[in-house]
Amino acid sequence: MPEISLILSRTLADPFVTARLVANEILRHMIATYPYNFHQYAEFMLPALFTSSNHQQSKVRASTVTSTWQLLKIAAPEHLRKNMSILVQRTFDESAVVRTALMIEVVDYLKTYRDRYSFFNLLIPILFGMFDDEDPVIADKSKREWNEIGAVFEKENETDLKEEMDYPVSPPQAWPDSVPRSRLGCRELCGRNLMGMMNGLANDAKGKCNCKQK
Repeated sequence: MPEISLILSRTLADPFVTARLVANEILRHMIATYPYNFHQYAEFMLPALFTSSNHQQSKVRASTVTSTWQLLKIAAPEHLRKNMSILVQRTFDESAVVRTALMIEVVDYLKTYRDRYSFFNLLIPILFGMFDDEDPVIADKSKREWNEIGAVFEKENETDLKEEMDYPVSPPQAWPDSVPRSRLGCRELCGRNLMGMMNGLANDAKGKCNCKQK
């Protein structure tokens, strides 16, 4: 493992595009096949991945996004928290391919990441930022995935939410008829993580305003 990690750390930053892409494929194979052996090398691999995240070719950036999130998924949670500010930069990537790769990984985290309950407040704003993506496919899929995430939350918290699910509350009187109301699981996720999400939502709004001004 040490030798493989060393080779990958170098080829992930190789000047040749093909070498970087192949290195990413090998890295993801190692993550999927040997997660319990490979997780300890996550911190060692991250610098090379972060270097590739700004590559001029979108296919390299997209592949790097996928590899980075999958690597952090098997690593210690503090690595995800420490590097979150770097990870969310791809939200503003000019390529829809890169933003799609990011969305897929964020959705996967919100559904299956072992420590997702501790990271809901950081992950949900990333997905919310894609609701109005300039690519209609991303915007539409992110909203549909949010509904599925709410369904997963409902199933995991069925006991706590039983009363609300059995006796649903009507929408507020001022709720517009033209706007579909989110399902219970989605509303609960927002309500329980609202205070923790405020900084992320504010930063996302600030970033979008800055981009439009440019």
